[in-house]
Amino acid sequence: MQDIIGKDESGFEAAARKTCEGLREQGAQEVLLIAVGELLSYADYFIVGTGLSRPHLKALARFMHDIAPELGLRINHVEGLEGMRWIVFDMGALVVHLFSQKARTFYGLEELWSDARRETFPDS
Repeated sequence: MQDIIGKDESGFEAAARKTCEGLREQGAQEVLLIAVGELLSYADYFIVGTGLSRPHLKALARFMHDIAPELGLRINHVEGLEGMRWIVFDMGALVVHLFSQKARTFYGLEELWSDARRETFPDS
C-alpha cells in the first residue's frame, strides 16, 4: 500500500485509512481512498466503495454509523439510505460514497477526480 500523502498522516488521513480497511473487512468491493483536498474546498478525502446488494449496502451504512464515533468523526449528513443505490456520508473533511455496482458504473465518481492522488484497498 502506498501513502497518498506521506509518512506523517493527518488525523483525517488516519481515520480515512481505518475506514477503508473496515469497509474492506465488511466486504465492500473496490474500496478507493482519494485525496481531493488540493482540488476541492469542502473535503480532503473521498472514500468510494461498492456494496454487493441492498442488504449489504445497508450493513455497510450501519458500519459507518458505528465506526465514525470510534474514529472521532461526526457524521454531519447522510443521503441515499432510502434508495440504497448511492449512500453519502458527509463527515466534513471526509466524505464516504457507497454505491451499488450499477450506480458506481453509471456515475463514475472516481473518474471525475482522476487527477487526485489515490490509494486502493484490494478486494480479498
